[in-house]
Amino acid sequence: MTGIPGIDRILTLTKQIVSASRTGTAIDAYEVAPLWELGQSILDSGRSDDALWPVVEFHLSAQGISLKPTLLRNAARVRRFWPAKEEFERTAKVLSYGKLKDVIQIFDPRANVPRAELEEFLLEVGDKTYKETLAAAKRIKARYIRPLHGTEIDTDAVTDAVWLATTELSVVVERNDDVGLTRLREAIPAGQSRDLRLLLSALQNPAVREKHEAEVRRLMLPSPERLADAGFGALAEAVKTLASLRNADPASLDEVRSEAGLSFLGDLATILRAAESTDERNRFIRNRAVLQRFLAQSGS
Repeated sequence: MTGIPGIDRILTLTKQIVSASRTGTAIDAYEVAPLWELGQSILDSGRSDDALWPVVEFHLSAQGISLKPTLLRNAARVRRFWPAKEEFERTAKVLSYGKLKDVIQIFDPRANVPRAELEEFLLEVGDKTYKETLAAAKRIKARYIRPLHGTEIDTDAVTDAVWLATTELSVVVERNDDVGLTRLREAIPAGQSRDLRLLLSALQNPAVREKHEAEVRRLMLPSPERLADAGFGALAEAVKTLASLRNADPASLDEVRSEAGLSFLGDLATILRAAESTDERNRFIRNRAVLQRFLAQSGS
């Protein structure tokens, strides 16, 4: 064991939440009620949700369960937004996970949405469709969330896009798929890969962004269309998402850094570098083996 308090409980609760969806992909089948307890377990662990994610992903994937990292983030948000479990129970009865994940911002205490307005929202959407629920939440977001964050960036979408791209590339790199690596290197030459890694670094670190401000704005990013044609659709979507952040205002980037999970941006930069050459790939595989031994000891 590596001393992560409560990791077995975190794994158990995560499996309970996705129990109705064997692969973890049918999010409307997720159980909502256990999210608060999972959030409490994350808090008790003393680790952030994105720091715990590699351990959870490693052990659940070994059991055939695949899920996105934003599940842990939303559990942490639930615990933070609803300090008492009883306060969350009514919300859990009204909103499916699919709805909750897209409207949870309005429950952020920092937004200062009046309690009466939140109560009215829950009454309104009890029997509404997903689209109708999002429309009701959008009206509240326009009044409270936009002034709070100054951005329309969906930070969860950034996380998901980056994580999916990392997963897609990891398969090719870890299997040493020569055909796949050749297709990738033709679609994203080393120079464009380095430019994309610089953008990722700039998004992670404001000092890097400030130092390379002019260069970041002129980066030659890979063509999403070319990547998609080469069979790397997830990376293509990630490039589109990241490109939209290139000229984002500082307030928007601060929100990306605080909410999107810096480790996910770093993971994509690491796997991109590994794909650039045989030497880089071999170095990545050695480091990956060490990491997997570490993760194998991080939960039962």
